[in-house]
Amino acid sequence: MDEKILIEQSLSGDKTAFNELFRIYSAQIKRSLIHLSNNEFDSNDLLQETFIKAFINLKSYNSKYPFGVWLMAIARNTFLDYARKNKLKNKILTIDSQKVSEMEIEDNDDAALLNERNETLDERIFSLDEKYKIVMELRYNKGLSYKDIAEELNMPISTVKTRIARGKSKVMEDMKEK
Repeated sequence: MDEKILIEQSLSGDKTAFNELFRIYSAQIKRSLIHLSNNEFDSNDLLQETFIKAFINLKSYNSKYPFGVWLMAIARNTFLDYARKNKLKNKILTIDSQKVSEMEIEDNDDAALLNERNETLDERIFSLDEKYKIVMELRYNKGLSYKDIAEELNMPISTVKTRIARGKSKVMEDMKEK
């Protein structure tokens, strides 16, 4: 059955349609979660949590983008939440946009889109002033919380938040210009 139809049926409450989406995507999402967590047992829990979040937030899915990429973003964020809760800081530090780009996405167009997006964002972040670049890298490439960044850089959380907000603003301006 067509993926768009399954999504529409899922939005109207059809759990069978959502189960079919689970069947289609669960193997690749699980491989990615095993790759991130290095733990098959934890990856099963993370997989279930990913699809629960996807089901709950399905109404926020934008059909202009590939469904698989949206699910991968949820899986990545679910893993990062899990890692933070379990204080897996060393594991978080190994995650960067390149590793996320390497997550297995069966559709080559999806993978190319994700790679291009990550490369463009990395270039924009790299071009920022040092004070913005450091906090942006720690937040988005290393997955650290505002609190962890503040502790790492020995600065107030309010300064971290301000620099991230300004860094994001500069990245957005730069992307609009180009």
